Amino acid sequence: MQRLGLIAAVVLAFFSLSLSAQVTNTCDYVVKKVWFESANGLSPEQLQKLHALVEGRCYDPSNPGPVSRSIYDQLRAWGYRRVEVYEPAGFRTLEDGVYPAPVSFVIDFQVNDLSNCPAVQPRDAGYEAAMALRQLLEENGIEVWCVGRSKMYRAFEGQLDAALFITAQGRFEALFFPPQETFQNLVIASDYKDGWYAYTFSGKPRWQAANQTVIMKSPWYVVRARNRLFMTGKMPLAARLESIFGLAGSESRAANKPSD
Repeated sequence: MQRLGLIAAVVLAFFSLSLSAQVTNTCDYVVKKVWFESANGLSPEQLQKLHALVEGRCYDPSNPGPVSRSIYDQLRAWGYRRVEVYEPAGFRTLEDGVYPAPVSFVIDFQVNDLSNCPAVQPRDAGYEAAMALRQLLEENGIEVWCVGRSKMYRAFEGQLDAALFITAQGRFEALFFPPQETFQNLVIASDYKDGWYAYTFSGKPRWQAANQTVIMKSPWYVVRARNRLFMTGKMPLAARLESIFGLAGSESRAANKPSD
């Protein structure tokens, strides 16, 4: 009788484990096609390997990190030391009524060549602010590879200067303003259409760049840090910057998520 009871317990445990595996291994989406941006310099064989890493695997839109991480790890394994991989963008379902649903998206990554990062110079208006920010980042564990001149140095009225930061966690634009600027009256509106993100700025400080709308292929996160604006395409980096400056994400990145 004890033997029968033991067998029944083993069978029950087996079915419980099988049911648990079915629940945890649910796959709602499978990657059918992926496109890579900024793949210059990689061989056809390397690109084929990256496609094989992503295509055919399950994908959870609420947790894109594992896909980006697999690309990052492979690029590092090939010997690239300065690598940035962004979250998948342009997510699309390719066929309705199929389970798991076949999807496609774009992954942007950069293997950084710092020769294309013209460093800020002591004569630049924002040099001291940029160097102070670099020191603060490194004191908080962010490895800074380059502090370069930014094309956004005249984006807003009253702006002092800007710098491009390339770090081990990703790149971001740092825009510097007079100490009294708080961005309380700056409104950032966003929209998403056909796989592209559009951002417009209103209020003060006034947006004065030639392009009134900024078009991006991936989400853009704006962190309001005292008299600085940080702009990046990587949410983890934006969250890290908020943590360093003691900011609440819902306040500093208000209006950055496009409406559904």
